[in-house]
Amino acid sequence: MIKLVVTDVDGTITVGRTEFPLECRALEAIREARGKGVTIALSSGNSLPVVMGLSRYTGALGPVIAENGCIVYYKGKVKRLCRGRPPEWVLDKIRELGLRDSWQNKYRDHDIAFPVPLDGSGEKYYRRALEVIKDSGWDGNILYSGFAIHVQPPGGGKGRSLIELASMMGVRRSEVLAVGDSKNDVEMLVAAGVSGVPSNADEEAKAVATYIASRPSGLGFEEIVRTLVLREVP
Repeated sequence: MIKLVVTDVDGTITVGRTEFPLECRALEAIREARGKGVTIALSSGNSLPVVMGLSRYTGALGPVIAENGCIVYYKGKVKRLCRGRPPEWVLDKIRELGLRDSWQNKYRDHDIAFPVPLDGSGEKYYRRALEVIKDSGWDGNILYSGFAIHVQPPGGGKGRSLIELASMMGVRRSEVLAVGDSKNDVEMLVAAGVSGVPSNADEEAKAVATYIASRPSGLGFEEIVRTLVLREVP
């Protein structure tokens, strides 16, 4: 029995992987699952205020994981898994690639984001970002969400934060369903007892998922929840 659903936001409950509007049928599935007593947690690379706002207005109304796992928010308490911020010289190297700081960075405590063009060039920026810090001796992480390059100090990750949240809630990992669509979600999918991905997910995510939906993005999320949580025929 699934007691906790931890889901990515962008590309997973939105109408598409490069589109920001939320899929209404995904929101209906969230609310129906909540009505059955299932906790819905949003897990995102966005800042804590943004993810908390999304949780309220999507109807998830559960705990949240922000800044790619650096922050877990549960019952009014904030647990920080990352240590401090990336050093400024690392951030300057990313800026030298031609990327600008996200407007959300002023609200971030750990994970600093740099949006990339949504024209398919994001992977190129990601590889270049990895290259510039490869021999620097810095022990943090460079992540790519499909929307932004994220520079993160040690300690975070969507997988570790899922495990931490489950422990805080007293929920077994076998009772957790993780849903995501990108390479950035792989460790979260692996950490959960059950996992699902939309049909248009990255191949790396599909390779570790328990269930691959027949529909994309938010429609795929609806299918996953109805099949694995609500136990309806898709």
